[in-house]
Amino acid sequence: MPKKLILLFWLELLTMAVFCQNGPAVPYHNPLYKILVVKKNIPYNTETTAGIRKKFHLFDWYEALNDSSQFRPLVIMMHGGGFKLGHKGSGSAAFIAKAFAKEGFACASINYRRYNKKPLGWYKEMMEGCYAATN
Repeated sequence: MPKKLILLFWLELLTMAVFCQNGPAVPYHNPLYKILVVKKNIPYNTETTAGIRKKFHLFDWYEALNDSSQFRPLVIMMHGGGFKLGHKGSGSAAFIAKAFAKEGFACASINYRRYNKKPLGWYKEMMEGCYAATN
């Protein structure tokens, strides 16, 4: 078995070396735009539901200041946290949204309703958490 894995590894490495692109690398690290417009706490659901706070239905909007394109791709950032933790500005969500906006994308970093029951480790609770977040 180990000999087959080693052979498979070398075969994959050889295939990548043969079929990879030749020529200069494309420098994706240079942003197209330097100045961003960030609009915070925009509501996306105005209906009031008992037990659901309004802060769960807000998003932050990121776009380049001088981008005059009418049709831009939209990136929707959903923070991590397993439906239990986090918010639209936590962790890497805001950082990634800014990076996409500098490249010419429109980006929305959204909050969603978190699941408040414990534990969230079983299948039934995970399904309820997914439903609460997407509802």
